[in-house]
Amino acid sequence: MDFAYSDEQQAVIELARKILSDAATPKALRALEKTGGVRFDRALWKSLAEAGLVGAAIPESYGGGGQSFLAMAGILEEVGRSVAPVPLLETAVLGALPIAQFGSAAQQERWLPRAARGEAILTAALVEPHREPANPGMRAERAGAKFRLHGEKLAVPAGELADAMLVPAALPGGGVGVFLLEARAAGVTQTPLITTTRQPESALVLSGAEAELLGTAEQGAEIVAWVVLRATAALCA
Repeated sequence: MDFAYSDEQQAVIELARKILSDAATPKALRALEKTGGVRFDRALWKSLAEAGLVGAAIPESYGGGGQSFLAMAGILEEVGRSVAPVPLLETAVLGALPIAQFGSAAQQERWLPRAARGEAILTAALVEPHREPANPGMRAERAGAKFRLHGEKLAVPAGELADAMLVPAALPGGGVGVFLLEARAAGVTQTPLITTTRQPESALVLSGAEAELLGTAEQGAEIVAWVVLRATAALCA
């Protein structure tokens, strides 16, 4: 299998390297650290979005670049190289890609164009103590056409920045579903965590927060495995 970048992919990655090396300098990073606020460079995020890099792997029909995961991994490698304070892995890989793959037309229309423009930050809440993502303690109960979620998640990356997040939860009849949750909905409580890297993470408590199912109930385990695989590869990149 050939893992070499195409000329188009290489051009996208080189563009990312140029923007990140110019903006995420040691001086700029030190200045951001001194503010004591959330580790997020909004000006750099805007530049990446305007260059089409935030939405690089989002389908063209939703304002993205239609690039492959390989190209996105190359972009994320440049984010890691520069230690850039931007939630690109979270928005692009944990949020946008699963919505593009499994979401309804309404979910895709609502979130993907905004994510591509850098106007919506996305993430996923996968971590619980002593549990695998596909076997969550978080539980879902039906509420008409939607569900209400109850439980806790740990270490949600970019949680306090996010507009929406994907949350695996146990279904009433057994199995797991993946839910699309607005981060500021009623019943959502987030507590910022102090991390050694100063990357923004939060503890999440849901008390009857209303959420939509992503895909179908039968697809839940498949979606979780799909997200975890790509999240792991993206983090390694």
